[in-house]
Amino acid sequence: MEYYVNHRQMQEIDRCSIQEIGIPSIVLMERAALSVADRIREEFLPSQGRILSICAMGNNGADGMAAARILALKGYQTAVLITGNPEKATKEWQIQYQLLKKLGISCEFSGECNRAQADEYIKREKTAVLIDALFGIGLKREITGSYAELISAMNASQLPIVSVDIPSGVDSDTGKIAGIAVKACKTVTFGRKKLGQILYPGAACCGELKVCEIGFAPEAVKKAGFDAFGYEIQDLKKMQKPRPADSHKGTFGKVLIIAGSKTMAGAAVFSAKAAYRMGCGLVRVRTVEENRSCIHQMIPEAVLSLYESEANDMEKLKADCSWADLIVFGPGMGREAHVAVTLEYLLSETDCPLLLDADGLQVLAEHPEWYEKLSKRVIVTPHMGEMAALTGKEIVELRKNPLLAAQNFADSYGCICVLKGARTVVAEPGMPCYLNTSGCSAMATAGSGDVLTGVIAGFLAEGHDFAEAAALGVYVHGLAGEKAAQKLGERAVMASDLTDFLCTIY
Repeated sequence: MEYYVNHRQMQEIDRCSIQEIGIPSIVLMERAALSVADRIREEFLPSQGRILSICAMGNNGADGMAAARILALKGYQTAVLITGNPEKATKEWQIQYQLLKKLGISCEFSGECNRAQADEYIKREKTAVLIDALFGIGLKREITGSYAELISAMNASQLPIVSVDIPSGVDSDTGKIAGIAVKACKTVTFGRKKLGQILYPGAACCGELKVCEIGFAPEAVKKAGFDAFGYEIQDLKKMQKPRPADSHKGTFGKVLIIAGSKTMAGAAVFSAKAAYRMGCGLVRVRTVEENRSCIHQMIPEAVLSLYESEANDMEKLKADCSWADLIVFGPGMGREAHVAVTLEYLLSETDCPLLLDADGLQVLAEHPEWYEKLSKRVIVTPHMGEMAALTGKEIVELRKNPLLAAQNFADSYGCICVLKGARTVVAEPGMPCYLNTSGCSAMATAGSGDVLTGVIAGFLAEGHDFAEAAALGVYVHGLAGEKAAQKLGERAVMASDLTDFLCTIY
């Protein structure tokens, strides 16, 4: 399991390690610089050319100077380009600068350079690699002036860039770009990954991200806490529940999927098939009569409970809900009047796990008075457009901080919120968020969300708690997308492929 921190938490880890535990800051800095130097040595030879470390006046710049010194002592040609006001340099920066001077390592101050001057600095003496050590995780302002000119020149150079801790210009809490940001091929970060390295657009600037342990005190790491966590493949294997040898189809859950309209049979098929692929014992699909033939052909394992279009048929609905261990509602349902009637019944009169998706969420958004009926047994799975409808906020505002958006909704209404996107967030009231890192652009295809709904239902049926089922579902769904893309190519993957590749994960 991985843990992701914001900049305040990371600064607390640093502060506690130094001030309370007593680890000298210069020791942590040396180990950080050694980690950067080692990463460069793994990929580049001294014969390839000069290593140019571009440093500002803070401790991030000091890390970059120390890395240049370590590489020089290992036989590399190194140089340091310094920008900023020397009067604002930190104590650690001053120590590193004096070491460079005593060892005769080339240092040059850029002053208020323009783009042409920045280009000239970088192209000089057959530069092979750039070290980005301008700004660390505390940056909270727009980058302008000579700093922006330097970053623009770095990106335009097409040279490999290794960023120290985080690419300069990336907000470490949200992944927002501060006007301009370094586009690194590799980022060496320390202690724990930062949220801005996981969230887009910042994640796209990091390149290959490596976490290095540099000696932070375990007590400090524990005390600081974390904002979010993510799964790794070994977690999935550990969390997989056993299937008893004497089990039967009822052992693994009875899932009722209320989905599909006259023109949207596929949504019901994708959800039902995904639930079966994840190990559900019984799946009943409640859908309109017009979908009978399609569902029978596409997923004959499913039990059908059919109703006439626009008819409520409440007695049959009650019977279906009484049968189920959990209920999925919404994929491809449309917005007819009976959809709202069904949703109100599910929220008011049932007490088993309820997963709301797609049209179920759109109808919920039209009835905000029903939000008070949400609870921890309810999982909502909105994409950004549906979240905008639910909250009344603009999509652009939600994208600025998807963790906060999901957490606020979960805390406000006591439910589990799965906010879908390139980095899907699973929020549980009062708990750190799950932040998903699996998946790829191949999954941006119609029906992908319906498959996710079925996958989450499968984990619920297996006996996982609500938040865990949602997080595992998102993770496995992403892994299936990656596998499908590897086999078929990112442009060719369809939702039906995702269901087929679910069985390749374990």
